[in-house]
Amino acid sequence: DRLGRKRPARRLFAAMVYTVVSFALLMLAFRLPLGATQLVVLGLGVFVVSGTWGPTTAAVGNLVPTAIHSTAMAVITLLNNLLGLAPGPFVTGLLSERFGLDIALQWIPVVSIVSATALYLAYRHYDADALRSKAHA
Repeated sequence: DRLGRKRPARRLFAAMVYTVVSFALLMLAFRLPLGATQLVVLGLGVFVVSGTWGPTTAAVGNLVPTAIHSTAMAVITLLNNLLGLAPGPFVTGLLSERFGLDIALQWIPVVSIVSATALYLAYRHYDADALRSKAHA
């Protein structure tokens, strides 16, 4: 919130940073030998990725008219569940059956790159979208 107080687009930049840091931590965790260090790094990676939820939700809230805030928040929650939480374990299971669990888990962080790319595109267009949103209000 403080980062985006004067320039709201920075919220998306913060989400992008969380995604990249999570990617790095998860990639490192899946390459470490089994043990406590691996679990700590894995836990940190999962913890950091949850930092994307707040900034992205705030960015959506800034871009939609007040009258449809609840609808926008419902849609972003639905998409988060349909695109992320629901298929993630299913796809990982399919990969695990085909290539083994260790290989499947190593591919999970790659989704972070796709996410970071989408956040970067949203960041680049945020100011123009905000101006367009204010013009329609």
